[in-house]
Amino acid sequence: MTGPRVVTAWIACALVLSSCSGSVAGTTPQKAGPATPPASKSAQGQDQPLSPGMQSALLLMQFGRFQEAAEAFKKALQHDKPTAMAYLGLAQSYERFGAFDDALQACDRAIDLAAPGREKANARNAKGLALYTRASQKQPPNADDLAAAEREFRAALELDPTYAIARFNLGVALIKAGNDPAGVGALREYLASGAKGEPAAEAAKFIENPRRVREQFAPEVTFVTLAGRRFDLASLKGRVVVLDFWASWCGPCHDTIPFLRVLEQRYADQRVTLISVSVDTDRAAWQSAVKQEKMTWTQVMDGDGRISNEFRVRPIPTAVVIDGEGIIRKWILGFSDSYGATLDASVRDALKRLAAPPAR
Repeated sequence: MTGPRVVTAWIACALVLSSCSGSVAGTTPQKAGPATPPASKSAQGQDQPLSPGMQSALLLMQFGRFQEAAEAFKKALQHDKPTAMAYLGLAQSYERFGAFDDALQACDRAIDLAAPGREKANARNAKGLALYTRASQKQPPNADDLAAAEREFRAALELDPTYAIARFNLGVALIKAGNDPAGVGALREYLASGAKGEPAAEAAKFIENPRRVREQFAPEVTFVTLAGRRFDLASLKGRVVVLDFWASWCGPCHDTIPFLRVLEQRYADQRVTLISVSVDTDRAAWQSAVKQEKMTWTQVMDGDGRISNEFRVRPIPTAVVIDGEGIIRKWILGFSDSYGATLDASVRDALKRLAAPPAR
């Protein structure tokens, strides 16, 4: 998914966490949200020693075991001197499995314990992120939580006006709330600060099209087909695209194929493109399965995981229905008796959107 991404680095510590943003197996992939800055130093710029309990909790976070991580952080807080870093870790763990009230309480404790300046600004920024994420769980997003998130991001900037990522987050929250002029202005200030990297690239996209904050646009990916043809997903704008993530060794994936075959035949004369993306690493096994199953539509191998990672696909099979504007309209995770009906209804809904004027 494109959009401002929730990076799992709330915690200023000596151990740098890898990003765990996106979906967890069996859940709907998370929608867009603000970014948090990776940090590996304390507010004073010094390495902070980590207790064994903290190391264990951080590793559990890194591997996506968020409920276990929350318990580990709580144990660390009982056995070690309480720190803002530990409470931020606890808050992040809670947020990742939807315990938002607990996450906000932990953020408040972090704010109380944090040193003035960047460390306290980081804690206020973290609270803003938790509020933003909770707001985004509802459609439309909860206006009170968005307003509270905005206040936290502004508070972070008051504590440290040079804290650029809080300005990025403020811009995203304002746009999410429908205040595009103010949000775009904040993002322009963020870019003017000399920001680089992925958040800067995202900020430029949101300035160009603020709807990217409110809608779940598909990532910009390139496909190489079984026949060797290369094309971009963007080249299919104006068509409904169905991405089928599967593998030759996945039993439930094979259960979906008859329904995909029906879909391909039913919409052959309409603006619908079906692409099966295999996560196989064995090319011969992939080619054999495609031939055996008579999968005559576009076939792509994603052995390095580049495409599936961009879409944050975890369980397979996963079907993604993308409308003519490039907005993801439906995720279908796994296989069930309702798979075929759900897929067909999602495609029909996306086709209806092709005939409607684009939203502003």
